[in-house]
Amino acid sequence: MARNHIELRSSEQPKAGTVTCIDFHRLTGAGALAGFADLHLAAPYRMRLFGCAVFVTDDFRMSVALPTRTILSRDGQQTRDECGKAKYAPVIAFDDQQMLAAFVAAAVAAVTAYASELGRLR
Repeated sequence: MARNHIELRSSEQPKAGTVTCIDFHRLTGAGALAGFADLHLAAPYRMRLFGCAVFVTDDFRMSVALPTRTILSRDGQQTRDECGKAKYAPVIAFDDQQMLAAFVAAAVAAVTAYASELGRLR
């Protein structure tokens, strides 16, 4: 299967690498959460990100979030907020919002190209 390479650029960093969607796991009945994508960031990072949440709104706007982990209580139970939703903590983060926005745009383009080939997004 062809892999879709999308350039990741920022005004702060002229060339930060390429984002490639290497897998996408579709979920159904999970509200705005459409599934999880595995992404590859090429040189200079040469890093894989597993389990990036992919969200699609009712008007088909998409966003990709960096991986997170469940927050557990001292007794090993998943913690929840006051509304009963599970709490999550970031695993990785960008230092600057411009780089995060550039990554999200490149990740959305890569996931869209990958998933549309498989007919999995909509």
